[in-house]
Amino acid sequence: MNEAALECLMEEARTSHEAEKKFVHALLDSRVYTHVPLSDDHPRLRLIMFQHPDGFMAIPFFTSLKKAQFANRGAARIISTTGRDLLEGSNGATLMLNPNDGGMVLYPEEVSTLLGTGFWSRVQREDYSEGPQRYIWPPSDVPAWFIDDLRKACESLGMVVSGHLAEMAYTEHATVRSLLIVLQVLTEQGERAARALTLRLQQGGKLEQLNRSLDITILDPNAEPPNWLESEGLQFYPVLN
Repeated sequence: MNEAALECLMEEARTSHEAEKKFVHALLDSRVYTHVPLSDDHPRLRLIMFQHPDGFMAIPFFTSLKKAQFANRGAARIISTTGRDLLEGSNGATLMLNPNDGGMVLYPEEVSTLLGTGFWSRVQREDYSEGPQRYIWPPSDVPAWFIDDLRKACESLGMVVSGHLAEMAYTEHATVRSLLIVLQVLTEQGERAARALTLRLQQGGKLEQLNRSLDITILDPNAEPPNWLESEGLQFYPVLN
């Protein structure tokens, strides 16, 4: 896909999951640009990383030479490759596409799954901080396979300190309640953990059997937890003795 078409599809991907899936697949075979040191005697090619505002390190790459030059400003060399070759060679790193234009982050779990199976999960991000009040209850009628899947996913991620499950609704007497997954994880790893858990659950292919809407929220383990988080029956990971 040529540069103009790729960037047009990227804009569509901001508001459409189907366009986002098309975009990440088109990205694999498209020409991209990234930065390497001006002078480097290391036997292997090393890519320049930067610290994302959320605190994690990422490899920046770009859909056009012009964008790469603007971000570079002569401080590094620019190399060109295909998206597939870059992702395959990034060795489990986090990448960010077009960081100066509010581009997208690609986390290691998403990259390996995309390369291995072509699967791309659906994620919708919302800001709960200024929304209406929410009511929380212990979970009910949750199948054992779902709890087992949650535990296995958290174990595989490694970064999750604890996981809790609750029911949530906007009114106190609501009869239809969504499931709320609460992950305690360091703030700089929060979005990665949420996206990786979403990926694991969606890739399992059993969520339709659950027939419940799911929300994931992140709490820093160093912060004071809300009172309801300590209620009995909420914690699914790690398993309490």
